[in-house]
Amino acid sequence: MNKLTRRLVAGLLSAAFAISIGSSVSGADSGTNTDGSTTTTTTTTSVVTETTIESTTTTTTTTMPRVKPRVLLVGDSTMAAMRWFKDGRKALSGASFIVDVESCRAIGGYSCYGREHRAPATAYEVVQSVKGKLDVVVLMAGTHHDPSSVESHLRSFRRLVAKKGAKLVVLTLREILRGGNPVTSNGISLIERVNEMIERLFQTSQYENTYIADWKSFSREHDDWFRPDGIHLTVRGVLALGWFISNVVAHVVEAPCASSGTEVCPLPRLKDARVDWLRRYHVQYTDTHCYEDGARRKKVCERDRRLY
Repeated sequence: MNKLTRRLVAGLLSAAFAISIGSSVSGADSGTNTDGSTTTTTTTTSVVTETTIESTTTTTTTTMPRVKPRVLLVGDSTMAAMRWFKDGRKALSGASFIVDVESCRAIGGYSCYGREHRAPATAYEVVQSVKGKLDVVVLMAGTHHDPSSVESHLRSFRRLVAKKGAKLVVLTLREILRGGNPVTSNGISLIERVNEMIERLFQTSQYENTYIADWKSFSREHDDWFRPDGIHLTVRGVLALGWFISNVVAHVVEAPCASSGTEVCPLPRLKDARVDWLRRYHVQYTDTHCYEDGARRKKVCERDRRLY
């Protein structure tokens, strides 16, 4: 209803109200009839008051908070520093993370007996055991395998993750060094073989929702992130890994980076690695690991058992 219409309606209502009660008398005229009687004529005047009704419309925009993806991190000792260091998970952000990392874990088949005095469940068994929906599974494993079995275990693992309805992210691995040289089998680096299988299996269009995160390249120039064996992490390295995984996951689920407002987080670039991670996350350097020993997972905090 526009303003003119509202005014007319308001005026008509006021006039009707005044006429019905005869409440407003402006004057009286007296006259004399021929029979000597007096006739009084009363004139009623209605007063119309103009009323203006203003309409105000308020628009409220509600921004629903983004639901954080539920992400499973499953790995062997290359990722286990996230649990062993007190601040090992400090760089993880932007998702609800389940961290299941164990020394000597295999992808499938059987795990070996690790430094925490037990043989852990395989990565395959871990994914099977997780209840509820998973959005992303991040795998960092493959160092505890007969090279001939890695490919079949990776294929089975991919099928299981797809059955869960989750996206799969597989990290490439750094070389294992002994005496400064890569560990080889029949003259071929074990890690090189695993990385080749990862790239051949997952860097194709045949597998939807499967991604490779090139940790090997991202960490190449940063020996201070690693122990002398070239693959297990220092506290600097575990912070870098947490940041790297967080940004890869954000990219995969098409979410902004936790540290910026970009529409979709870009994949980590090599220049992003040039950071003082201890300073960024306010963490002091330490070599202390907190292990969970045996089937009862007894907590023991001590200097890294594999330092040499």
